Amino acid sequence: MKKALIIFTRIPEPGKTKTRMMPRLTPAQCAKLHTCFLKDIFRECKKISADIFVSYSPEGNLLRLKQIFGRQRYIPQDGESLGERMYHAISLVLGNGYDACLLIGTDVPEISCGCLKKAFEVLENKDVVFGKTTDGGYYLVGMKKPYRAAFALDSYGHGKVLKETIQDLQREKITVGYTETLADMDTVSDLQGYRERMRKDPKKKRSSTGKYLAKISWISVIVPVYNEAGTIDSMVRQLETLRGKCEILLVDGGSTDGTLERIP
Repeated sequence: MKKALIIFTRIPEPGKTKTRMMPRLTPAQCAKLHTCFLKDIFRECKKISADIFVSYSPEGNLLRLKQIFGRQRYIPQDGESLGERMYHAISLVLGNGYDACLLIGTDVPEISCGCLKKAFEVLENKDVVFGKTTDGGYYLVGMKKPYRAAFALDSYGHGKVLKETIQDLQREKITVGYTETLADMDTVSDLQGYRERMRKDPKKKRSSTGKYLAKISWISVIVPVYNEAGTIDSMVRQLETLRGKCEILLVDGGSTDGTLERIP
């Protein structure tokens, strides 16, 4: 079986990627984090006996991707909607003589070569394979021939993406299987979950993502307040010097003198 992997991504440029992690992370940090995701994903993809393609959103400097992936084959994304762009990428690759193709997103730095191998194995008996995400979407879709029904949704920004996609496929009598479920890294809360898992898994600590998260660890300062109306303004002014350097949490214990209303 001639196999292909498509890494489906934006170009990691400040202000254009991982924006849901701002302002906790700066635009430059978001771009660097995305770069780390790509490096970790690429490392696992290279362990698979499959040709690698990079399908990229054409906005930005392609050199940024070439510095990560080197001499792979690059495909500019084409289409108005996300579904159209994914369908175009898979159709193009399968049309070049491949027997099976996986398309993977880039919000899953925890993806493993084992996960990819399992996906190809599923395709030996199923028409389509998905890698579920814990938020109701998917990070991986694979097939042996292009199915439009797999990419027919009007919107992909909700928690029923996978469920509705499977319903569309089932109506067409297209069989579906699954590889491992992973967590998407879209928000700061997602990163906190990754940090927790990283504490238990030395391999994650050695990854590009793990090393960078350790480098940009943030500090949370918790300040308890109770009936501080007379001093809260001065306290807030002093805390202003820490703005942007750490997270500041003012925790009110049930003040009755208007303290809470004075906190900006």
